[in-house]
Amino acid sequence: MEEQARRGRPARRPAPGRARSVPGHRARPPEAPAGGPVRQDQGRRRPVRRARRVHDRDRRRQCADHPRQRERPAGPGGHPRTTPHLRQPRHRHLRGRRPDDEHRVQGPLSAAGVSTPSDEPVLFRAGELARRLGAALRGDPGLGITRVDAIESAGPAGLSFARDAARLAQWRDSSCGAALVSQVVADADPRLPAPPPGRALIVVADADLAMASVLEWLAPREQHAPGVHPRAVVDPGATIDPSASIGPGVVVGPQCEVGEHAVLCASVTLGRGVRVGPRSVLHPGVVVQDRCVIGAGVTLHPGVVVGADGFGYRPSPDGRGLLKVPHIGRVVIEDGVEIGANATIDRAKFGDTLIGAGTKIDNLVQIGHNCRVGRSCIICGCAALAGSVTLGDGVVIAGGVGIADNRTIGAGARIGARSGVMDDIPAGESWVGYPARPARHTMRLVAALEQLPDLLSRFKRMKDPGQG
Repeated sequence: MEEQARRGRPARRPAPGRARSVPGHRARPPEAPAGGPVRQDQGRRRPVRRARRVHDRDRRRQCADHPRQRERPAGPGGHPRTTPHLRQPRHRHLRGRRPDDEHRVQGPLSAAGVSTPSDEPVLFRAGELARRLGAALRGDPGLGITRVDAIESAGPAGLSFARDAARLAQWRDSSCGAALVSQVVADADPRLPAPPPGRALIVVADADLAMASVLEWLAPREQHAPGVHPRAVVDPGATIDPSASIGPGVVVGPQCEVGEHAVLCASVTLGRGVRVGPRSVLHPGVVVQDRCVIGAGVTLHPGVVVGADGFGYRPSPDGRGLLKVPHIGRVVIEDGVEIGANATIDRAKFGDTLIGAGTKIDNLVQIGHNCRVGRSCIICGCAALAGSVTLGDGVVIAGGVGIADNRTIGAGARIGARSGVMDDIPAGESWVGYPARPARHTMRLVAALEQLPDLLSRFKRMKDPGQG
C-alpha cells in the first residue's frame, strides 16, 4: 500500500473480514469455531459460477437442435457433422436473433401494401384482366398477377401502369410483368414489339382510369354493423335510421337526423339539429356543429370540423379592443362531397356556406364563412379561401393557394400552386404567381427577370464606357 501511495495510485483496501495479503507470508487458517472442527476449504475462496457460463453451456447443448443448423456430409465413422452455430449475443433479448432479422423483408408488397410471402395468391391473369377492362392484350394471357406496385418495384408478377412514353420505356427496361398503357401512348411508339413470354401489355383508353378501376376491385371493403354502440351518447330527441352505424364514443345531439346506411365512426360529434344524409361516412374525430347539413354519400375524413364560427371581428368603439361578430348561419355540404383530414369549413355570418355536389377537398384546407364553392371543384392541400369567396363549377385550385375575401373565380379556372389571388379570375383562365396573374403573363415576367443581371451589366458599361 505504501508503494502504491508513493506512485500516486490510490491504495486498495481489503474487503471487510478478509486477511491482508503480505508477500512471503502464508495466511493462517481461521480459528476453529466453538461448535466443531474447521473444514478443509473454510479458508479458501470458492469459485463463483457465473450465469454467462451456464448460458454458454446451455447454448452448446442446444446447438445441434438449432433451426439454423445445417447437415454436412458424414465425417469419420459415419457420424454426421454440423456447421457450428454463430456465436450468440450475451444479452438475453438478442439471443436466437440475427442482427438483420427485424429489417429483413419477408416477401413483396401486396396491393394493400402489406408484406406477404413469396408464394402470393394470383389476383388476376393478364387475359382475364384485359377482358374485365374491355382492353386489348399484347403478350402472355396466362401471366399471373399477384400485386400492384410502381414499375421499378413491381417484379415479374406485378402490375403497373404507363401514362406516357417515358413510363412505357421504363417498363420495357424493368422486370415488371404487366402494365396498363394508354392507347395513344402505345400507338405513338413505333418500337413497341409484342412483349416476350412472361410479360404483357394491356392497352386501355386511359391508363389512370383503368388503374383506378383495378384498385377499386382490390380495395378492402369496410363492414359496419348497423345499430348504436353501447358507449355512444344519443339524445332521446335524435332520429337515427335502424340501418345506420353509430360507433363508440359518438355524441348525437338533440333533433339530429341520421339517414339510412350512414356511418358515424368513433368519437364523432353532432351538434343540435344536424342532418346527415344516407350512405355518408364520418370518420373518427369529425365534428359537425349546430344546424349544419351533410348530404348523401358524403365522406368526411378524420378531424374535419364543419360549422365553427367564422373569423369576424371589428374594432370596439373606444378603440381599445376587438368585438366579435356573431355567425348564426349554417354550412351545407351537398351530395358526393369528399373532404380530407383536418379541413375546416366555417359557418356563415347569415345564410349558408355552401360546398357544391361532387367537390373534392384535400387535407388541411380552410374554407371561410359565406364561401360558395361550385360543383365538382378540386381544392388541393393547404389552400385557404377567405370569407365570401365564390368558385364556379369545375374550378381547380392547387396546393397552398390563398384567395382574398370577396373574390370570384369563374367556372373552369385553374390556379397554380402557392399563388396569391388578389383579383377576380375570368372563367376558363389559368393564373399563377404571387400576386397571381394570367399564366402567360407570369411566364414572361419570369423570363424577363432571368435577363435582368445581364441587362444591368450592359447598362453600366453604356453609362461608363471606361469600365468596359
